[in-house]
Amino acid sequence: MPQYRVHMINSEFESSDEGEYPSPEAAMAAGIGAAVKVAGEAIGRGELTSAVEIRVEQGDGIIQRRILAFSVSELAGGE
Repeated sequence: MPQYRVHMINSEFESSDEGEYPSPEAAMAAGIGAAVKVAGEAIGRGELTSAVEIRVEQGDGIIQRRILAFSVSELAGGE
């Protein structure tokens, strides 16, 4: 299986993990799952927005790049 590096970064952290995945799409899916956990923890701490950049890299090249963003908005009439 090919080796891919899944790299995540936002304003608070940077993380990189290299592993074997059947495809770049599978590596990105793993990265998105991890980014959801990171962003969810930030929202759980009371932040109203959280964004994580996810990159799938092979060698020196970036194969895929995405942004995962969560935001919490108050709705009128909530009381």
